[in-house]
Amino acid sequence: MLNQNISESQSSIFDACTNDTYQLDCTTLFPASWLDWRHKARNHMIFSDVADNDLLWYQQIEDAVDKIKEIIKDGIVPALGVSFGKDSNCYLALLILAHIELKSEGYKPEKPTLVTHADTRIDNPIIGKWSIYCWNSLIDFVDKYELPIVMVLAQPNFTQSFLGRVVSGRGLPTVANSSARQCSQDLKIKPMEREVRKVLKAYGIKQTEVCLMIGSRDDEGTIRKNSIRANGGEHSPLTMGKSGSGYVLYAIKHWSTAMVFEFLNFLGTDEKKVFPSFINNFDRCITIYANSMGECVMFATSDKEDAQSKGCGARHGCTFCVVGAKEDKSMEKLLETGNYEFVRLLNRIRNYIINRHHVWEERTAIGRTIDRNGFVKVVPDLYSFKKCKRLLHALLTADALEEMRALSVHMELLAGKIEINEDNVRMSKPQFKMVTKKDLIMIEFLYSFHSFCDRPWSALELWHRVYNKGEFELLDEPEDSIYVEPTKQPQESYLFIGGDWTDGGANLGLRDVAHEAVAFEPEGMTQAKLVKNRVTGQQDLHAIMQLAEEESLTVDEEALYWIFQDIEYYLSKQDGYTSVSSAMSLLRSGAISIAKGKATVYHLMSLRQQYYTVRGYNRNNSYEELLARMGDELWTRDKYKFVFRKSFEDQEKKKANAKLIRKAKRAGATQAELELLKHELISPIPEDVHITNLLHSGKIGTDGQLYLF
Repeated sequence: MLNQNISESQSSIFDACTNDTYQLDCTTLFPASWLDWRHKARNHMIFSDVADNDLLWYQQIEDAVDKIKEIIKDGIVPALGVSFGKDSNCYLALLILAHIELKSEGYKPEKPTLVTHADTRIDNPIIGKWSIYCWNSLIDFVDKYELPIVMVLAQPNFTQSFLGRVVSGRGLPTVANSSARQCSQDLKIKPMEREVRKVLKAYGIKQTEVCLMIGSRDDEGTIRKNSIRANGGEHSPLTMGKSGSGYVLYAIKHWSTAMVFEFLNFLGTDEKKVFPSFINNFDRCITIYANSMGECVMFATSDKEDAQSKGCGARHGCTFCVVGAKEDKSMEKLLETGNYEFVRLLNRIRNYIINRHHVWEERTAIGRTIDRNGFVKVVPDLYSFKKCKRLLHALLTADALEEMRALSVHMELLAGKIEINEDNVRMSKPQFKMVTKKDLIMIEFLYSFHSFCDRPWSALELWHRVYNKGEFELLDEPEDSIYVEPTKQPQESYLFIGGDWTDGGANLGLRDVAHEAVAFEPEGMTQAKLVKNRVTGQQDLHAIMQLAEEESLTVDEEALYWIFQDIEYYLSKQDGYTSVSSAMSLLRSGAISIAKGKATVYHLMSLRQQYYTVRGYNRNNSYEELLARMGDELWTRDKYKFVFRKSFEDQEKKKANAKLIRKAKRAGATQAELELLKHELISPIPEDVHITNLLHSGKIGTDGQLYLF
């Protein structure tokens, strides 16, 4: 597992390294060979020569390290985000070299350096396991040598995660034609911003004092080059660019891919290495990249081969990423080697998602959002419950099969049937866990609370079928492997729901009346809450059950233990019970705590689902079925637009403006240009207006509004 943020221990280390007794308290010695890296590099046959970019190789490394040292001495806080891929490992090595030298020189930094890592929880297990090893090794390294580095680990909370959004039926995966990269926001950006804010506050660091260490390189493609330009890194890579309220530094901007792998090859704790680092070597990292794309550019034997080769340029994203293409080419290449069979089912799950994504029959048709006019959209949108349940079944199967594979290797090691070496010992342990028991109970809660399932404890029943009965889902139906080309989403219709989701008081929302009826003291089991009707704007007093609250949706560890200890009891409470009863049970017992201040939100969601359930609307209703059932009750898009023209135009304008901002970012707009565009725009932007021309045409007024002439 990844060690969590070690703020307390690192805080004490930092305090010790910045007090007046620095030379007495912080004299942990580095190996002598580590302090001689400059001499080694200048006399090395590779690093003493000119690199691919026609600059002296060793000089570029020395200049980068010196620049980082200068930044630290100027009181600016370096902040480096690491994925432990090839580029971020190079940048991290430069940062470590700077800190080794500063400490050896007796320098006392005023504020710590930040090293951050985003664990999406669905990273490619091959690179993910490598990242865990690197992260934990880095923690040990920082502690051992008492370096003033604070490490920040960010993970999405459950509702932001792939399981909490896609598998739980609350969102869709981001595909190539998605309007926004929601996954990047939920899995990386928002969690990291949340954790970094905590650290900056704890150490009294202002945003204006932070310098982002960005490992983007010119030869990674046009998008990366535009991004570098937009953030002020188009000139010398060692010239700090101002970005928003902080700084940016592109220390490896001009490095080629071949240079990156050369540097990694001579990096490590071994005395034979040229440059010191926090682990023995980076051979495993280099091998992963080489296996991902076939031939490695490091081993090209001619200039022509070097120019043509794209080897080791592979990207390793999330296991279930379906943004780029029909196939995950890097994963497919890894599978072709025969050394990574344990991820084959995960790749099949990923392919199943993209292959069947545009099958509208496998989408739920009735929306969850009831707008301010009291209408809900009827259009194929989120995955049906049947599809979500199948995805969960496949993920549980992958976890179970991986545990069985690891156990088999472990037994072979014990029996002496295979050699005891680093690789075999590593593979004797599961390489991934996509769905933990805690995750499963979260999913159970959401399935039940939103009445997605036909009966309670559906997620728990799947776990039982996989782990106790060996009933696996391999996604091996013929249609699962056939890619369905995108087609236009059917036109939406609108259904009037109104503002009274209680059906005149018949639907009670988030209230456990069955438990109240048998409780000794029912008076204290509810709380009075003012609930605002989003359609009428009126506030009414509602009785809501008492709920445990935490910072976010969480599962109680003790309750979790007992649920799986007594699983047969819970599964006996399926037949004859309503689908929402498992959610009520989890809330009543305190096994589930909701996010603080969200009681009325959950109450409204509960009322909405009860309103739907009474009318037979559920997550398995097809679009055609609802059209046939509702008939004249449905409004066409044109009718809705005509009646609520102002409301509709506001929504369309908001979408158009958001689209413009995204286009501007992709086109390399500067932060100042983006800030101007974020003001209210006078009109939606026509599709044929080229964003680059728009930004530089002078059509943005001094008032921040956009004028189309």
